Amino acid sequence: MRKMTEKEAIEFIKKCKVGRIGIILGQQPYIVPVFYAYHRGRIVFYTKKEGAKLEGILSNPYICLQADKIPDRPGYAKSVLVFGKAEVISDPNEKIDALKAIIEKYKEYHDIKIDIDEKLAHLPEEEFYRKCIRKITIIAIIPRKMTGRIKKIEMPRYETTG
Repeated sequence: MRKMTEKEAIEFIKKCKVGRIGIILGQQPYIVPVFYAYHRGRIVFYTKKEGAKLEGILSNPYICLQADKIPDRPGYAKSVLVFGKAEVISDPNEKIDALKAIIEKYKEYHDIKIDIDEKLAHLPEEEFYRKCIRKITIIAIIPRKMTGRIKKIEMPRYETTG
């Protein structure tokens, strides 16, 4: 196992599709998967206007994002942790810009849901995004510390007898 450089960790975060945020909700840890993007030096993700994620972030903005990839055949397992402070993005243009980055990252998932009416999908692009941001909250994590690991994975070899 070896540590990733900061550059390797950022490149991995940019490409990795599996991300989870860890927050404190009340007195308990709370971990939940998110669609996210590394955008302008920050991690951005969205959530509903109300709910456990937003409640936890507003009560304690110090959170982390964990992203990983485990191979299903011999290869390299990779994991990155990003520790930072979360803030709600309030500027409408900045929210649209962040949402576009997230959607671009996950564009191959045609069933991506951002909790909007299906009819919004037929609007011109800018109007679509403006309506979307009214229904969601965009959060930015300002990274304070980033760590990453790479480990070579050998799959077990099974002997057959016969």
